[in-house]
Amino acid sequence: MKKYKRKLKTKIQNIVIIFESILSLFIIAGVLIGIRDLTRYLGIIYSAPTGMAYDVLKNFIGHLLLLIIGLELVIMLVKHTPDSLLEVLVFAIARKMVIYTESFLEILMGVLAVGGIFAIRKYLHGRDLEREAEKGILVGAATKVSSLNKALNTFIPEDIAETIGGVVARIAAEKGKKLVPGTTIKIADVGLSIYRMEDGVIEKIKVTRLKELE
Repeated sequence: MKKYKRKLKTKIQNIVIIFESILSLFIIAGVLIGIRDLTRYLGIIYSAPTGMAYDVLKNFIGHLLLLIIGLELVIMLVKHTPDSLLEVLVFAIARKMVIYTESFLEILMGVLAVGGIFAIRKYLHGRDLEREAEKGILVGAATKVSSLNKALNTFIPEDIAETIGGVVARIAAEKGKKLVPGTTIKIADVGLSIYRMEDGVIEKIKVTRLKELE
């Protein structure tokens, strides 16, 4: 019974994906047709009287942003990622602010909405980095320890050295380890492995959570 339900669920998901793909093609077709109006707007802007040029340009930008929103919708339907959804919202808010916003309160609300979206995006990006850190991610040796701790939610001591490369070099010297690719230093809740060196200088370091090393 469970196997049948899984198969049915998979079939329904596949059907939905097919319909989304068809809708995406319709959106792309609509965008391609809508591009023709952009060239017409340029002619109208060029020939419009001074007092009307602003309104025509405003409509031109609104139409352009609407086409961009259409393309972002296609990306959202294809990728199914939080980032693609947030990008659609950003362009939708931008269009609203450019075309329809008149009062200061509306502008302020738009700015706050965009700021909120970027805050959510940063939070989601941070969560993705934390998940990647479970398997190990590469960072430049010049990356600041404070920035790495903030991005990965790690607890590397920040009083050893300013950069992650400096931390590896100092601890390796204290423990008598050679600075060569593959050398690993365990500190706090991470393992720091030298991934690449050039002319005796550390270039890249692989950061991995300790529970993955043990």
